[in-house]
Amino acid sequence: MANIPATPNRPVIPQDILNSVLDQLRHDSRTLGACALAARSLRPLSQQHMYASISLDLSFIFDSIQRVADLRDVLTVNPSLAENIHHLSLSVCDLRYMFGDDPSVIEDMGPVSLAVLSDTWAPIVTLRMLHRLHKLSVVGGFLGMECRAPTWDCLDEELRAFIYDQLRSPALVEISFDFVHGIPLDYFVSCAQLQNINLKDVTRSIDPESPTLSLPPQTGHLKSLSLIGTVTTSNFIDAMHTPGCSLSLTRLRELFITHVDSVICQAVLDMCAESLETFKLVLMSSADCDPSFMNLTHMKKLRSFHLNYHLISHKTGAGWLRNFLIVETHLPTAKGPLEKFTLEGGLYIHSAMWNTIDDILVEAPCLKNVHVCLCLPNIPATTQEASDFCQSGIPHLATRGNFSVLWSQHYVEKGSDYIAETVG
Repeated sequence: MANIPATPNRPVIPQDILNSVLDQLRHDSRTLGACALAARSLRPLSQQHMYASISLDLSFIFDSIQRVADLRDVLTVNPSLAENIHHLSLSVCDLRYMFGDDPSVIEDMGPVSLAVLSDTWAPIVTLRMLHRLHKLSVVGGFLGMECRAPTWDCLDEELRAFIYDQLRSPALVEISFDFVHGIPLDYFVSCAQLQNINLKDVTRSIDPESPTLSLPPQTGHLKSLSLIGTVTTSNFIDAMHTPGCSLSLTRLRELFITHVDSVICQAVLDMCAESLETFKLVLMSSADCDPSFMNLTHMKKLRSFHLNYHLISHKTGAGWLRNFLIVETHLPTAKGPLEKFTLEGGLYIHSAMWNTIDDILVEAPCLKNVHVCLCLPNIPATTQEASDFCQSGIPHLATRGNFSVLWSQHYVEKGSDYIAETVG
């Protein structure tokens, strides 16, 4: 549909305002699709947002076969749309667990991990159309009640070749692997262009068929790193110490660690002590609550520390927090760079549970000049409940000021519908 010319009764909305509206709708694919059909002036940016991130299921789920075929047809008709696809997320699994270990069944199925049922449905043809990926995510899928991670070597050979091709691309700056075992971590850390790595429940192996990097040898610097699980973190550290590693943590800015052994966690922290600015730690069990767990006093640029303990008991979390902040003081002193301390946890807002936390946060010398944020995203609260919580649950912190509370993704602080005695 052509743009409708302006008339005295039909003013033209400036394109920059339309673009701003479309930017706000970037996660609403249905509305963006309608906008793309409404006017030519809306189409380019609408399609850019619509195709920025796509997900493909390659785990033999029959409903996804048509999705892959449809995407291939769209990109064949309009190849320029592939330029908009910057994030590709792939779901994979090892179908040998679905059909058992009968060799005849596996042989009949062919490359089962991609379920190439015929020449008319070849996902690798679709993947080869994507040339501008900035982020690649690979997620291992469950099969029924089975909780077995697919392995790297069970993936189709062409899919592995595609992933290697992307890893050699200077455009790819972020990778994410979740629940896939035996991945070639040594190859991943040899890709100096990577800036962000996210690993969850993965293990490391050496792939004898991994290609040789054609990029010139150089040193790259990660900006963000997310590690979940002790085995995952340990394997990543081992890969970082291999001769072919081209990545460094000396300029790392953001670190997210979940359920990791204290010694392993400290090893990662020591590697980025000169640069780390934001650190988020999730405690998932009482085993994570070693009183000597990690020392952040040598972190020279740490400005934000986020502690999540909602998966352990309130009593255990409070005991760990007292040891960490007061007894042994593992955070930089009040004169250090720390600006914000976020505490996430607690499924209830009963004041008795929070009085102990309140005392600890106010008594801790290292938090004297630090903004304290209590993050309670699982607890919906009315204005009155928020007021009652501040008065009875955290009275000392409320008196001290310089705090905020996050309720179900909404900050409750000065200037909002709940007027608290806080200091910005």
